Amino acid sequence: MAKKKQKKQTGGSQQELSPEQYLRQRMRTVPIGTCYATEEIPHSGIIYVVVTRRHTGGRVSAALFMVDVYCLGVKESFYRLWLEDDELEELLELPTDLIEFRECSYEEAHNRIYGAIAFAEEAGIKLCTV
Repeated sequence: MAKKKQKKQTGGSQQELSPEQYLRQRMRTVPIGTCYATEEIPHSGIIYVVVTRRHTGGRVSAALFMVDVYCLGVKESFYRLWLEDDELEELLELPTDLIEFRECSYEEAHNRIYGAIAFAEEAGIKLCTV
């Protein structure tokens, strides 16, 4: 009689990913959500851009970019994972009434970020990768 091969049991639980692992392995599979941008801060060339991704459970992950369109490209960036809608609204509230976010297309957000990076690289300024 032939012996049946036994399947190795994994216990049925999935390995939990750290936020960094999640970003590297899975974030690009999460659908793009609403994107936001500010107008240029007068006399500074600074704009802010936010790109969100909407998770199936309703939560949102967001990346915020501080962009210097006249010189340095992306000056700062950070992200927040698995936000509730009210937490995203808090993130979009800047500490000044002079600047407000407006909705924009993903293409506009992408072009503002990568266009500023390309402009800085043409001037010989390298993107800081820490």
